[in-house]
Amino acid sequence: MKCRHCIYGWIPTDSEREVESWLKQLSGALEVHQRWMREHFARLVRLDLGLAIIQPVAASVTTRLKHRSALGGVKAS
Repeated sequence: MKCRHCIYGWIPTDSEREVESWLKQLSGALEVHQRWMREHFARLVRLDLGLAIIQPVAASVTTRLKHRSALGGVKAS
């Protein structure tokens, strides 16, 4: 059975209005997901920069990252 209107070829719909409704819902979900991902990774960057690392090489890298971050060189978003 072939549907008259389909989203991505596999989500059957009855009308163009229903297609628009599906697309609006999917777009909203994607926007929420993208916003969450940006906030999540920004939070991880802040957490990583706040860690105290005791290994000499890693500690020097962390110090440089913190310094670059303070100067605006590393962006969290």
